[in-house]
Amino acid sequence: CLIIWVLFPVALFHSKLRTMLAQSIWVFLGRKTWISYSGRDAVQGLPEMKPGVFYPAMTFANAGLEANVNLAYARDYSVNKDIQLLSRIVFS
Repeated sequence: CLIIWVLFPVALFHSKLRTMLAQSIWVFLGRKTWISYSGRDAVQGLPEMKPGVFYPAMTFANAGLEANVNLAYARDYSVNKDIQLLSRIVFS
């Protein structure tokens, strides 16, 4: 969260960084996570998570893949993949 506030001047010109800046307080307070499942209908049978700021399905143009992307995200979770996914979403 601190890194995002340091990047504040850059965030003013980048919409996803503005989103991160605005949502960082909720992540810091533990009410949200940076990455979570997309869509409430697509999370049946997966471990429970807090709402997210960004979703793995944001990296795909086809919205019909949400359930498959959520399943792959839950099955192959790692902190390193979260960081890669977050950077791909923010800087794409």
